[in-house]
Amino acid sequence: MSGAKARIAAVGAGWMGRGLAHVFAYAGHEVALIDVKIRSAEDVEKPTVEARGEVEPIIDSMTEFGIQTADQASAALARIAFHGAKTATAALKNANVVFEAAPEVLDIKRRALRMIGEVARAKAVVSSTTSTMMVDELAVYIT
Repeated sequence: MSGAKARIAAVGAGWMGRGLAHVFAYAGHEVALIDVKIRSAEDVEKPTVEARGEVEPIIDSMTEFGIQTADQASAALARIAFHGAKTATAALKNANVVFEAAPEVLDIKRRALRMIGEVARAKAVVSSTTSTMMVDELAVYIT
C-alpha cells in the first residue's frame, strides 16, 4: 500500500460494521459496508437505508462539535459504499483490509468468514470483531 489509503470492507452492516465504516471513512478510507443477512427481495434495501440513517448523523455530529467541516462530513459519507449480497463479491475483491463484523452467532459468522475466504483471503488482511468466540476456532471457516 506504500502511502495509499487502505480499502476497507466491513462484513456485517450492524452496529459494529457501521461503527467501523464511519470511523474509517472519517480517516479518509474508502469503505464497503457489506450486509451478510439473507433477505427477501423486498427487504434488500432495508440495511442500506438503516445504515445510512445511522451513520449520517454520527458523521454530521462531528461537524457540530467542530471536528470537521460540512464538506469533510459529506466527503466522509461519500466514501462509504453500502452492499448487499449482489455486490458483496465485487466489494470484497477491492478490499485490502477486511473486518468480519457479523453478529455473535456462529452460523452467521461462519457464512461471513466463508464469503471473505472465497474472495479476499489471499490478498487482504482479515480481522474478526468477535468478543465471545475463540478466533482460532473461527479461523477454520476462512480457509
